[in-house]
This record gives sequence, structure tokens and C-alpha cells, in this order.
Amino acid sequence: MGGRLWLAGALTLAGCWFVVGAYDAGLREINALGAAIALFDAVLLALYFVLAERLTKRSSTWTVLLWGFGFALLAWSVRRPVWDLPWGAQSGAAWLLVLGVVVVGTIVPYLLSVTAVRYISGARVGLTSTIEPVIAALAAWSLLAERLEPLQVAGGAVVLAGIVVAQSQRRSGGSV
Repeated sequence: MGGRLWLAGALTLAGCWFVVGAYDAGLREINALGAAIALFDAVLLALYFVLAERLTKRSSTWTVLLWGFGFALLAWSVRRPVWDLPWGAQSGAAWLLVLGVVVVGTIVPYLLSVTAVRYISGARVGLTSTIEPVIAALAAWSLLAERLEPLQVAGGAVVLAGIVVAQSQRRSGGSV
């Protein structure tokens, strides 16, 4: 990975730190289990982008999604078997909300990220996906009237700068 991508990674990581308010003393109090789970999640997400990039070279986006969701189903079935889920406990309106979460919160984002790795590297897609906390903060501000601290706004700008650095490397002919 080129030096500019490392710089972009550092910028987006630092920016996300400020966007989520981790500079606040109360939020810095993390426990070891939570930190270990977050690190494990980060490794899995990086692996996801690398595998998606490789798999989309020989399979369609939909095939990659089908296999990915299939393995996720198997993995989660170990934790909670499908037959133990409270299928009848929900109303029709609740099922519509569940369907919305499945489509808008799962299928669409994964479809977009797997499609993206067909055109740009997994590293760039991963760095670009760090826009998510910025969008979440803006949504909380605009829809829920949450107050954003100046450091959070500055962190969002740093994330955007990191994404621009990551994406500009491709246009300037850099590797990866």
C-alpha cells in the first residue's frame, strides 16, 4: 500500500476519533473486552474488503453477496439457531420495519461496497467507508437535533480530507 494510503488511513482514523467524541473523558473509559471486540471487528472488515476485491474478479457481485450472507447466516446460527428466533412475536408493521433494516441497512450497503471493489481497490473502499460516522453525526444533528461539538465537525473535515487523499492517489497514478 502506498504512502498516501497510509496517510489517508491515519487521517480517517484520527478524524473518526473526533467525530465520535472519543476525546471526551467519559468515552475514553473503555474496557478490554470492548477494545478486543472492536479490533476483531476491524480485522474482519479489512478481510471482507480484501476477499470481496479478489472474489469479484471471478464472480458476479450478487454471487459474492450470496456467499457472504450465507456464511454470515451459518456463523450467526451457531450463536442463535434460526428455529429459536421469535418469528411469530412480531406484528405486520414490525416485519415491514425489519424488512427496511434488512434492505436499507444491510443489502444496499453491502451491494454498494462489493460493487465498489470492482472499480477501486479494497483499501480505498475501506477508507471511503469511514464516511459512515460523519454521515451518522450529520443525521443525528439534522434529524434528532443533536449538538455537534467543534472538534466533531473538525474531525468530519479530517475524515473527508483522508478520503480525498485516498481517492486522489489513483488519479495521480500511484499504486494500489
